[in-house]
Amino acid sequence: MIVRRLRISEHPLLQEAAAFLSTVRTPEIFVPMLSERGDWQADVDGRPPKDDRPQPFAFRRARLQTPLQLPGMNGDAMISALNYFPVGGGGLGWHTDSGHAGWRVYLPRLLTPIPGVFKTPDREYVDDEGCALAFYVSGNPCDSWHAVRTDGARFSLGIKFADGPTQRQLGLQR
Repeated sequence: MIVRRLRISEHPLLQEAAAFLSTVRTPEIFVPMLSERGDWQADVDGRPPKDDRPQPFAFRRARLQTPLQLPGMNGDAMISALNYFPVGGGGLGWHTDSGHAGWRVYLPRLLTPIPGVFKTPDREYVDDEGCALAFYVSGNPCDSWHAVRTDGARFSLGIKFADGPTQRQLGLQR
């Protein structure tokens, strides 16, 4: 799986996304019935399963409402997720996103000094303040396994790209 760190300060689109993310308010209520499924800790801490999993089977996170695009986005980029991982930790179990090939960029906003971790079968990438994490989903079953875990509260804003100028401006070629 191709994974790259991008300095937010070097890309106007990521600066705009980070500015938007800084305005998002922490949910007043975290509703476990709507925001938890399965044993997310065991799923994240284990190995990826043998069969393809296009979406996480287990998770602990609230998916928040957000516009699909920010003012500076071209038609080849759109917000794919705005996640809140609560106090006490949360995560997304192993999944591949195999039904949606292309580049993703996730910007973190830590709400505690405890960083989150983006996991692939071969490596872990710890949140780095001021950096976004870009990764490529091939679309082939079982090719792009990844999971997320955090022990502290955090937001993450995901941006999905179609092949186009925005992706190239960020240097995201395979």
